[in-house]
Amino acid sequence: MLPCERVADRLLIPLGSGDDFAKVTGIPRSVAAACDVVLHGAVREVDVALANNRRYLGVAGFGFDSEVARYANENAKFLRGSAVYLYAILRVLPRFVPHHVKMDGKRDLEIMFAAVGNSRQYGGGIRITPEAEIDDGLLDICIVHKTTRMQLLKTLPLAYTGKHVRNAFVEIRRAPEFSFKSDRDLDVYADGERITTTPVKFALAERKLRFVCPDANPGRAR
Repeated sequence: MLPCERVADRLLIPLGSGDDFAKVTGIPRSVAAACDVVLHGAVREVDVALANNRRYLGVAGFGFDSEVARYANENAKFLRGSAVYLYAILRVLPRFVPHHVKMDGKRDLEIMFAAVGNSRQYGGGIRITPEAEIDDGLLDICIVHKTTRMQLLKTLPLAYTGKHVRNAFVEIRRAPEFSFKSDRDLDVYADGERITTTPVKFALAERKLRFVCPDANPGRAR
């Protein structure tokens, strides 16, 4: 991302493996087309999420999804896009066990993972928090409660269209902040990178970030 103080805080040129935030904001993956957006697009203010005061824009999570992200970063660099995460899922799942967590200081849960979205998707197109908006001043959370590995495997493909939320063991909530403690320190990954560990508090930064996007509200398109 390149700074440009005159028109926006950040200009986004998608060069990652998934480029999910670019997809949500409508920025094309072609470098030439993305540069055209820089010249002719509109400035849009978006929320900035925090995990223990570490900033992120898309989705943060811990549990199964963070273990998948770690495996993908360390062992699947020969793949790109959603294939990276599919490969990592199949390698991590056989040895995964649920985690005990306390949510917001009062709810004791046994979960497969929790994902806190400022944006609606991660992992190359997985719509884990399908109704999340990047400028509504709220965070969306997807909690996948304890289930069998087979049920989890069957559910994950549904997340590409957001239909996973129909399962009884999937919980969706929306709030300005969430906090978690766990039975042991768990890695928290956001936007594909490890940024902190549990215990963790998710919140929104006071200051929004300005991006140059193709139009004023591309992230609302379904």
